[in-house]
Amino acid sequence: MERGLSVSRPFGESAAYDAVVDNRALRREGAQSCLWRIQVRSVSGAAPYRVTTFHGSCKRPITRHDADFLAVFIVPLRTWYIIPVRRFAPAMGLWLFPHVIASRGRYERYRESWRLLF
Repeated sequence: MERGLSVSRPFGESAAYDAVVDNRALRREGAQSCLWRIQVRSVSGAAPYRVTTFHGSCKRPITRHDADFLAVFIVPLRTWYIIPVRRFAPAMGLWLFPHVIASRGRYERYRESWRLLF
């Protein structure tokens, strides 16, 4: 919301995603507006940071049918990752290394990658 995106939450607990993001107000001239399904996670504690990418009591992996993006907030560093689900599905978890200055981790290119939602 701080970046001007409209954020909505699904009613109840039946959706496989936590929020819907609407980029209509910020889309580039001529670009199509989109509604993105976002699964949100937060991680705290010691680095490196492990993020679970499953949901439900049966621990089913998140897939492209469930959500479009995984938004991960690293609490101690106040850092966000916006990761397309297609880049990790059907993995059950992933590792993030924002504490490493020149990290070449698989998902580091998605650190603060808000542009993917515009």
